Amino acid sequence: MITLADLPRIFEKAGYERDGLAKIGAILPQGRAVDPALVEETTRELTPANICARLFYMARSVTREHAELALTAPMCELLLAEGLLTVRDGLVSAPYAIVMIGSFVMLRDFEGWATGKNISADYVLGVGLATLMLSDFTVRRRAERALDIGTGQGFQAVVAAQHAASVVATDINPRALTLAAVAKRINDLDNIEFREGSFFEPVSQEKGSFDLIVSNPPFVIAPPHDIVAIGGRWSGDSFVEELLKGIPEYLADDGFGCVLCNWHHPTEQDWTTRIGSWFEGRGVDTWVIRVKVDSARKYATSWLREAASSGGESAMADAMRELDRWLEYYKSINLGAVSLGAVIMHKRKPGTVPNWTRFDATNVDQCNGSISDQAQRIFAAETLIRGMRSHDEVFALKLGLADECQLTQQKKVIRGKWQVTQSLLRQSAGLECATALDPLPLEVLSKLEIDRPCGEIIGAMASAMGADPAIARRETAPFLVQMLRQGHVVFRH
Repeated sequence: MITLADLPRIFEKAGYERDGLAKIGAILPQGRAVDPALVEETTRELTPANICARLFYMARSVTREHAELALTAPMCELLLAEGLLTVRDGLVSAPYAIVMIGSFVMLRDFEGWATGKNISADYVLGVGLATLMLSDFTVRRRAERALDIGTGQGFQAVVAAQHAASVVATDINPRALTLAAVAKRINDLDNIEFREGSFFEPVSQEKGSFDLIVSNPPFVIAPPHDIVAIGGRWSGDSFVEELLKGIPEYLADDGFGCVLCNWHHPTEQDWTTRIGSWFEGRGVDTWVIRVKVDSARKYATSWLREAASSGGESAMADAMRELDRWLEYYKSINLGAVSLGAVIMHKRKPGTVPNWTRFDATNVDQCNGSISDQAQRIFAAETLIRGMRSHDEVFALKLGLADECQLTQQKKVIRGKWQVTQSLLRQSAGLECATALDPLPLEVLSKLEIDRPCGEIIGAMASAMGADPAIARRETAPFLVQMLRQGHVVFRH
């Protein structure tokens, strides 16, 4: 008997997936408008992939015969019974967009370019760049309980359900929960519970019980408006502030909270002070990773164009008439610049090392897939280092290179022979943390053994080179600490 869980297989067989949508011009970079005429032209031939695209991405109708060609007759019957297809005058159409994101199938409302309509106050957004970035910045471990706040179409909950025994997913928008519940069934999951409500209201009696809390909140900073999915009537970044301040109380010991968000600050340089104050006294170690910063004008321009992109270039040009109003609003809240980044929190049991907050600035190009393993190494190393009375204590540790380390070298012919002119160490997953290495530090890393204290190794190297071991250790300690802080090496006591 066919079920909704068969839909991913049918989509894959039809060739209806993200790469296929990119080929027809339906997926474009942020701020660029889809050309409906081009998409119509490229899907004119009614192949199974194009039929699915017209139904579930473009909000177009097809004949019942063509729908059955792409989906099979039994699946068409099931989708009609579930309300995921409707039929009128012999033509079949879909009330929601249904798209594949990797191996998952997700639902959302159709975009304005497809329907020609403005988005509604309860509009359900799809999986975008921010959604995928948050997924990469989330710590993935086996967990008993996970919480997805503001689940929207449910993507974070679906991913968390792969490694958590149970997931609670909340949202203030009942339409979002309806679509997410369908995605749960399509992706054949039984460990997600959906609850309606704002912030922590649906789990107010469950403080300290979640091993993972993840949230991709409405973080667009704009003058007050009615669209829940992009911030509604919250002032500035107050939604994000309240969320970040609330997460620690709901984390279990050793739990992680992961959020992707915007926050504002008076100048482009002073991006750590406001957000850093939000974690003081909350019992968590916090790593803030900024991936982008925009001036007030650039930020407003980008979002005005993005919000109007479904209407084409003329609509985006018209939207710019709002720029002065946005900039006046920004002045009223002392917003000079806006950062985009990930906030990762770890609820560590109280000990001798005070809770800490670390800030790193990078860019999207230096982020490569899941940060999970790297983040866990860095949290452990940062706490260890902050508990040292001096960096010399590093020599009692047993150190080894992390599996994700990748070394790139450039060579040049010098006096007829190849010689290394540059060695660059980076991480193959997570943040690159690219580090240029001279020959001696590179040799040190190559000698590390996870079963032997690194102090012994440095001493032996110094003796072999005729150098003073004490001087070698003094000069090597800061380098080893740097390697720990970047996650290039792992440690044992």
